[in-house]
Amino acid sequence: AIPRMSSLTESAVRFAWSLLNQVIEQHKSENVFLSPASVQVALAMTLAGAKTETEAELSQALHLSQLKSPHSDMGRLISALNSGRQGVKLAVANRLFAERSFAIEGEFSGTLAKSYGAELGSVDFKQQCEAAREAINQWVEQQTSSKIRELLAQGSLDSNTRLVLVNAIYFKGDWKHTFNPESTYDGQFESAPGSQSPVRMMQQTQQFPYAEGRGLRIVQLPFAGGSCSMLIVLPFERHGLSAALQAVGSLEDILALAGSATEQEVDLHLPRFKVETQFSLSDPQYLPAMGVKRLFERGHADLSGISTAENLFVSKVVHKACLEVNEEGAEAAAATAVAIACFSMPMMMPFFVTEPFLVLIKDEATNSVLFAGRINQPKE
Repeated sequence: AIPRMSSLTESAVRFAWSLLNQVIEQHKSENVFLSPASVQVALAMTLAGAKTETEAELSQALHLSQLKSPHSDMGRLISALNSGRQGVKLAVANRLFAERSFAIEGEFSGTLAKSYGAELGSVDFKQQCEAAREAINQWVEQQTSSKIRELLAQGSLDSNTRLVLVNAIYFKGDWKHTFNPESTYDGQFESAPGSQSPVRMMQQTQQFPYAEGRGLRIVQLPFAGGSCSMLIVLPFERHGLSAALQAVGSLEDILALAGSATEQEVDLHLPRFKVETQFSLSDPQYLPAMGVKRLFERGHADLSGISTAENLFVSKVVHKACLEVNEEGAEAAAATAVAIACFSMPMMMPFFVTEPFLVLIKDEATNSVLFAGRINQPKE
């Protein structure tokens, strides 16, 4: 078991915050949803084969540089996440697809197998890269219960591809307190001041953990079994989410605020929504802007821990995630491919989610942020 705030969890929470902010910064008006846990695992797998400055950059960006044994720590986290959850389905899967003619260092494949449970898939990128792409997509589709299809688009691999690291995470949970569909009504959601759109608004009055402070209000919706929960974060000042998040400045503080929640009678109004997003995290505005540069540079990347046969570099990191929230519960999936306080409360707390909000899905046992996003425009 992993202590709730181990140094690994701390680094994961820090990485989650910097990644989420980096992506939100680029997509100010669109929905953003991703799995920081998934991206971190895929990049940590790559880190296992990185050397010299490539390793230092990646380790620092992943906030893993202070850990003595990041891969075995990561392995324990993955097995803790995969250990079965009462009332929810949660699965994390990893795989490495390598060019079959390619000599992989034994130590690297050993670390992947031992810490990440990642099998080595052997494919023919040189002659049949389209078939290889289909095989990888099929594997991701299976691992995410068909939620993530076509992770790698046509033409995204070519005969120079040597290595594709794939990490998939799937989550499905029923609410501990389900919403009565008969209470769902036609509501309005204001994605920007004066810009309204119709939504199907779910409603229930129930005891939920509720917290407020630091300019934020948080309600925590537990899933059945209590092992995971969804946090819905709203600003005090209407349409003040980004300012409030900037003022807080860390995900640790948001999680600590959520941890101080007390059970309140909450009148909750939450839109039904689906979100699906895809990002190429190797593009300059994402990971390279977070300090991961050499990994993507031909001739500068040092991945000699993976193979010394040729000068390897990572050509692409693709991340796709989706979330569906309805009366019964929530379903989320993500895949990442690396080609290579105390105060008195009123009796009833109104909590109307009618403006952009932050959503987090976290695992209570490990305190891992499985998914994170900002919803500007809930659509079904």
